[in-house]
Amino acid sequence: MRQIFYASSNLSKIQNLKNWLAGEEIRIFTPADLPCRIEVEESGSSVIENAVLKVKAYVRLLKQLPPDHPCGHLPVLAHDTGLYLEGVPEQEQPGIHVRRYYLPDEQDPSRLIEKSMSDQEALLHYCRIAHEHGGRIKARYFRGAALQTEKGLFTLEVDSPSMWILDTPCHPYTEKGNPLDVSTIDIATGKYWCDLTASERDAAYGFLGSKIASFIREHVS
Repeated sequence: MRQIFYASSNLSKIQNLKNWLAGEEIRIFTPADLPCRIEVEESGSSVIENAVLKVKAYVRLLKQLPPDHPCGHLPVLAHDTGLYLEGVPEQEQPGIHVRRYYLPDEQDPSRLIEKSMSDQEALLHYCRIAHEHGGRIKARYFRGAALQTEKGLFTLEVDSPSMWILDTPCHPYTEKGNPLDVSTIDIATGKYWCDLTASERDAAYGFLGSKIASFIREHVS
């Protein structure tokens, strides 16, 4: 059986990857399988650069594991996500900083301090933007993946279809990792993302899973 290390602690992303690789004989390891955790500064200027930063950081960590550790020297996969909002000025686009925002320094208001949003803060933030644009705003995710194997470093870029972000969630947010699911409408079905059936999700975003699965199959032997 092939094995891969997925450099993410986001439970929703981990489950997505498992779903995409369903039927494949690939065992997925994650940071939960390690004796220690690391924080990777996502300081790149693109989703690809951030994915590569995460891959390289975990490759270094895995090389330091004891020889008998199951994660040692595994291929490492990471991905990063950006968000584009239609009708929003370039300087106000979240881009690769989907969960970051800036506040004036209390000591020096001319200086901005970067803050990281929790799931709930991210949901409220984008609902507020949607409200400022008449109750909904069209948006799309763009993703970058990086995979390090013994053969080299490989990358993949994938765009998602457009969606609507509404200013009012359909119900309280509960699923960790994807807070916007309760305020995002799939344009094809008109349903909230959290209410889509498995087959509807496959129809709407199955191409993303197939691209990631093909990417892994191509480079992980």
